[in-house]
Amino acid sequence: MANPAKIINTMMRALVHNHFGCLDAAAATINDATGGSVCKGTVSKRMNGSGWPMQDIMALEDAAGVYPVTRFMARRMSDIDIQNACLMTLTTASIKEAGESHAAALRVIQSNDANDAATAVRKADEAVAAAKRLLDALDQ
Repeated sequence: MANPAKIINTMMRALVHNHFGCLDAAAATINDATGGSVCKGTVSKRMNGSGWPMQDIMALEDAAGVYPVTRFMARRMSDIDIQNACLMTLTTASIKEAGESHAAALRVIQSNDANDAATAVRKADEAVAAAKRLLDALDQ
């Protein structure tokens, strides 16, 4: 098996070159996302094999909108693991949206305010949409 650290480093070098253009831009992106104090010298060292912290990988992938390292890591999981992770995410989102919907409905009962009613309708729509996404995933 190929060395995963080398593969990840190659992916990160390509990400920096193709999406950020220079080391200063990559460092600034990392700092904005993490609150850190990475400089272009640190990015250069990482690109030359010193290793990439996960938070920096995530910051650069999120900023670029591409996820080569995340996809590389996900390939290690079985389809069942991926499906279960997806169902967990959808279930959590559905629970959250339902709770927000119920809280908004209770505010309407307490206030009789038109703005609260409009918010409650929007929150209920969001809860229904989240439940529908979960139902669709369970049906597959």
